Amino acid sequence: FAHIDDKEGFMESLELVLDERGVFVMEAPYLVNLIDNLEYDTIYLDHLEYLSLRPLVKFFERYNFEVFDVEKYDIHGSSIRVFVSRKGVKEIDRSVNDMLDFEKEKGIYKKEILDKFSEDVNKHRKEFVDLLSDLKKQGKRIAGVSAPAKGNTLLNYCKLDSHDIEFMTEKSKIKLGHYTPGMHIPIISEERLLEEEIDYGIIFAWNFFDEIVNNEISKKFLKGGGKFIKPIPKITIMENENLFGASVKKIDPAFMDERGVIVDFVNADLKHVGMITTEEKVVRGNHYHKKSNQYTYILSGSFEVLLAPSDQPANVKKVVVRAGEMISIPAGVIHQFKAIERSVMIEMDTESREGNEYEDDLFRVNIEYNQ
Repeated sequence: FAHIDDKEGFMESLELVLDERGVFVMEAPYLVNLIDNLEYDTIYLDHLEYLSLRPLVKFFERYNFEVFDVEKYDIHGSSIRVFVSRKGVKEIDRSVNDMLDFEKEKGIYKKEILDKFSEDVNKHRKEFVDLLSDLKKQGKRIAGVSAPAKGNTLLNYCKLDSHDIEFMTEKSKIKLGHYTPGMHIPIISEERLLEEEIDYGIIFAWNFFDEIVNNEISKKFLKGGGKFIKPIPKITIMENENLFGASVKKIDPAFMDERGVIVDFVNADLKHVGMITTEEKVVRGNHYHKKSNQYTYILSGSFEVLLAPSDQPANVKKVVVRAGEMISIPAGVIHQFKAIERSVMIEMDTESREGNEYEDDLFRVNIEYNQ
């Protein structure tokens, strides 16, 4: 919806094609999160508006339509899904007024809030440019990982060219052999990240950070000593030294109202989802998978998790994962879960557990933490 330039024409068309009791559903990144999480890289020419609920309510009212429900999701940094019908057809859900009150409380329509956002953007640019400058002075080689449209906002605003970032890697064959608009950084295949022995890879598609760092090339990059930089919302550096490509993150609600909470776990192709209970001090795991990536969300309790690469089982790292957190474990990483207390987990796998498929991809290795 934020890409449409002729919205008046769109509404005239909607009036013609939508059934009298029909529903129009739109989804777009949410302005509140853009401001809160400093997602300024999503501001570029294809996005003609940066949407919040209040102006949408007023817009649809002009055409005798009304917003009757709204939901919030984590995709693209955070998005709102807005449900619209002809006026008077649907009962207005409380979520609409709740979000309108929330926007008023956040103050996103006040000039001082937008001024603060502008100041924070300038500070972020300085921090990001200073980091890359320091790394270059140390003789480090830097590449971009993924070449999304949003990445060009960062590149051009920060004035980063091929002297700063040697190249961008991409899976999309459409982009290969071309250059980034404005800063003219070459776009090449992702395999070159390994071949060129790059030290740091900046993940410009940061909204798919977990998926990118867990692909095969990324795991090899980390294993070889490479490090990833996540530029938005807070500049962070991920290296293999910590968890061998595994990662732990707190899962915040994607949407919340008086009805309860919606939590989004994973944006990935899954073939198995299950729930596992574990009594205090009981150990699970001590194995790895060659094919399956595993995502484990701790519903209640907590676990002490040991991790080791399958080809270095003595090189063990330990991390504690608590209720409300999820640990993502890529294929090839040995894992052991020990319940600190009675605990419940939701396990999600990219490979099936049906029949013998799970056992065929399970390789048992006992590991111990002796540090």
